[in-house]
Amino acid sequence: MILEKKIGLIAGKGRFPLLVSTELKKLGREIVAVGFIDITDKKIKNYVDRIKWLKLGLLKPIIEYFKENDIKKIIVAGLIKHTYIFDDILDDLAKKIFARIKDNRADSILNGIAEEFLKENIELFPAIDILKNHVADKGVMTKNFPNEKQLIDIEFGYDIAKHIAQFDIGQTVVIKNKSIIAVEAMEGTDKCILRAGKLVGPNTVIVKVSKPQQDWRFDVPVVGLHTIEVMKKVYSKVIALESQKTIIVDKKMVIEKANKYGIIIVGI
Repeated sequence: MILEKKIGLIAGKGRFPLLVSTELKKLGREIVAVGFIDITDKKIKNYVDRIKWLKLGLLKPIIEYFKENDIKKIIVAGLIKHTYIFDDILDDLAKKIFARIKDNRADSILNGIAEEFLKENIELFPAIDILKNHVADKGVMTKNFPNEKQLIDIEFGYDIAKHIAQFDIGQTVVIKNKSIIAVEAMEGTDKCILRAGKLVGPNTVIVKVSKPQQDWRFDVPVVGLHTIEVMKKVYSKVIALESQKTIIVDKKMVIEKANKYGIIIVGI
């Protein structure tokens, strides 16, 4: 549990930062946030005590801002696509980190950034530690249950997803008839689902897992309402999530919407 009264938040895309902020407020914490222009949901300003808006790729101003506000612990929440490494937007400190890391996989980048924060006595804290009520439960969470064919695809997909995740490629696979239709990479879960739907049409099975060596300080497996909407668009009927290790943002609403669309959510 976080003992500090003031917590730093690096807020990426989506509703996940709003959920983290809500839970921190329940714990009575003051939140000092950094948001990214054209990426972070502007509603975040209503959930935190103060916020600084920056362009993605500027690392030094983030560290300086947290030091000015005497922040010792920070949480990273929300999607921050590391495709930005291909743009010429990095500041000198970020470039220095990229020059010394062994490769540009998500884990390598984030570990390099975490080390830089630690040099300034700022420690990253796992968001999942305060979100125990928002994780996938074990078993079926919706009113409909998977059939035998879908269960076979879930089991097949789970083994594949776990194997791929260890290489930090992605944490989601899309399966149909024991065939691997799509593997998540830089594009993220939702676009992976869309790609699979365009390739083979309806009735795909989605499996999302944590990495075998998951670093819970960042890159936590997350799904939300948009994932369900994307599934509806491509007529995908089943999503299997690793239980206790996948966060469902707006969990009650996600389950209600899945029931409305006839989509099955199962924790494995």
